[in-house]
Amino acid sequence: TSFEYGVEVTIQDENGTKYSGYWWVASPTIEGFDAKDCFDTAVKRAAAKLNPKGHRSGKFNLVLSTDCASRVVTPVLNALSAFGIQQNNSFLIDSVGKKIFHEGMTIRDLCRQKGKTGSRLFDSEGVATAERPVIENGVVKMYFVNTYMSGKLGIDPTIEDVCRPAVDRYLSSELGEFKGTLDAEQIMKKCKNGILVTSFNGGNSNSSTGDFSYGIEGFAFRNGKITHPVREMLITGNFITLWSNLIAAGEDSRDCTSRRIPTLAFKDVDFSA
Repeated sequence: TSFEYGVEVTIQDENGTKYSGYWWVASPTIEGFDAKDCFDTAVKRAAAKLNPKGHRSGKFNLVLSTDCASRVVTPVLNALSAFGIQQNNSFLIDSVGKKIFHEGMTIRDLCRQKGKTGSRLFDSEGVATAERPVIENGVVKMYFVNTYMSGKLGIDPTIEDVCRPAVDRYLSSELGEFKGTLDAEQIMKKCKNGILVTSFNGGNSNSSTGDFSYGIEGFAFRNGKITHPVREMLITGNFITLWSNLIAAGEDSRDCTSRRIPTLAFKDVDFSA
């Protein structure tokens, strides 16, 4: 079961420029469902985008809001699918057991947490799930192999897909220590200057090379404080390079999502206006 509710609003400034904001909640149980703040949150998110300013191109710290951080996680997980491996359409071919990413990158499949969105005991083939690392300290630990692809590739089956991926907390030593709950606000303070990305506007990625180019919206921040909205910018790069520049992963993923992706931060990301 799933109980879901979402709101999207559009507001217009005095010049006729429109800005949109959204918010949504979901829960597998009615007891955990609370949608009373959806509208207010959506309006505030839209209003925060008013009066954006230009931003110069260059390499900056990228802080990805938990609302959109899955955009840089999902392509990595997709690249671990046996179907992509068999079709020679994955940038992670022949990567199991190898340290491909930054040592701070750990993604686990927390598929058996009772009552949580995305949890399940079996995949669609009836294969039992198991909580295990997918990528641990930068080392690729597994591919997602159903029984059909197992026969095609001649390798042991695992499970058809990740169920409930979760990124572990991480804070680079270059950012110092922090003992409280690591969220977007604290990560921006640690990074000091950069761009907080809150949504993506189009773009694409190449599943065989890992190259990407995404349009973004968000906020410039300086000394850990948001200064102004930014829009109509691009980030470009490669997923392996991006994750090699990981400097922080928070603990603020939303409970209503099956993908437990918190606020993420990367250094030296290419932004262009």
